Amino acid sequence: MRIDRTVYTVALMLAALATQLPAQAADKDKKDEKPYVSPTPAVLPPHLERGALVCTSREDLVRYQAALVDRAAAAASPAPDCHTVIDRVFVNVVGRDGPSRTQVSLAGQASEVAWTNAYLPAN
Repeated sequence: MRIDRTVYTVALMLAALATQLPAQAADKDKKDEKPYVSPTPAVLPPHLERGALVCTSREDLVRYQAALVDRAAAAASPAPDCHTVIDRVFVNVVGRDGPSRTQVSLAGQASEVAWTNAYLPAN
């Protein structure tokens, strides 16, 4: 009886030891690995995303912004010549008129100068 209990205890100890060895080896492999560092995203030059507003002149942009505030006054004035961007357009910032009006030169379009209310960082 005593021998059976001893054999049973030794068997349990060996089983526990066998399960610990692979776990310790796996932990050692994890310690040797370098942590994953995600690549830094590419920095895009100033651009207007799809849906950004572009107006042909500063006055058109001012009229568009005024129409958002006062629809009655907007009905009396001519409609602003503005449209939304269909695809991403790269731009060069030409000038600013306050925080909500930026004059831009549209890249790749025969030196077209336009105005937008989109936020653009300085070049």
